[in-house]
Amino acid sequence: MGKKDWTTILEKINENEKFLITTHIHPDGDGLGSEKAMYELLIKLNKKPYILNPEPLPYEYDFLNENNIFNHYDEEGYPGILEEFDLIIVLDIGSLIRLGEVGKQMRETSKEVICIDHHPIRHDSFDYEMVDSEVSSTAILLYDLLNNHFPEFLNLEIANALYTGILTDTGSFRFKNTDQETLKVATKLVGMGVVPGEIYNQIYENRLPEQTKLLGAVLQNINYELDGKIAWFKITKKMMENAGAKPENIEGFTDFVRGIRGVEVAAKFLEAAADHTRINFRSKGKIVINQLAKNFNGGGHPYAAGAEIFENIDRAIDLLLPELKKCVAEQDESAE
Repeated sequence: MGKKDWTTILEKINENEKFLITTHIHPDGDGLGSEKAMYELLIKLNKKPYILNPEPLPYEYDFLNENNIFNHYDEEGYPGILEEFDLIIVLDIGSLIRLGEVGKQMRETSKEVICIDHHPIRHDSFDYEMVDSEVSSTAILLYDLLNNHFPEFLNLEIANALYTGILTDTGSFRFKNTDQETLKVATKLVGMGVVPGEIYNQIYENRLPEQTKLLGAVLQNINYELDGKIAWFKITKKMMENAGAKPENIEGFTDFVRGIRGVEVAAKFLEAAADHTRINFRSKGKIVINQLAKNFNGGGHPYAAGAEIFENIDRAIDLLLPELKKCVAEQDESAE
């Protein structure tokens, strides 16, 4: 990875006092863990940080929220809130559209924005950026910042947050982005007192009954295309109501379906609203899917990406599924 040049970002942090920190819709362990680490760093620098995300904190990450630092956007409670801050820090995302309502406010503000991210496909440029698509997670970048400039602040609380980001964005060290640097950093964090089993259990072995009920409904209605190379499913508001589940309870569903023998790409279609569908892609590593995601208001990593279509869920499936089949078929042929 090499030592990063944080000079400009460090200057902006030093010059300002009040910081808004945010991450993408459907927040994951990397976005949330990076937020926690940045928040704690700013506190130790005697700054005033505030985390505001477009969506609620998923319950499996409650262990990061001991002091109730995570807030989610409420239109009535937060009109014009960005104007209260000196500087905005965006973590683990390079697109305002995937910041939901917070992103909409950012388009209307003149506040400067720092972006720290590792995604290869980007839709927006920010005032100041630390972006490296070669690293496995945004948490790795935060570790570089802390380790090289504020090693005295690297305590167990921050180490747990960084390990959470690394663990989740590498699929528990299973994905192709698990490189030597990633394992080195994870080892150093464990050496600081992180207990891997405890964090794994909090995130992956802590499933709610209603989440399990929803997963059961999903597994009974998986659709297959191209002789099983594609597996896709949809989650409607009605399905969530029947299970008593919430949108933040669906973490890991696409990964689970990807694990079916013969499946190269799994896709989840989530009914976010009557005219808004979110899509999540997971590839086993043969099929690159982030360019397809980019074509549908999204992006991400080559083998893990997200998109959204502003149509009802059935129309969204009709629009995207032929393109997904074409994407998989073309890459499958070229690999032969």
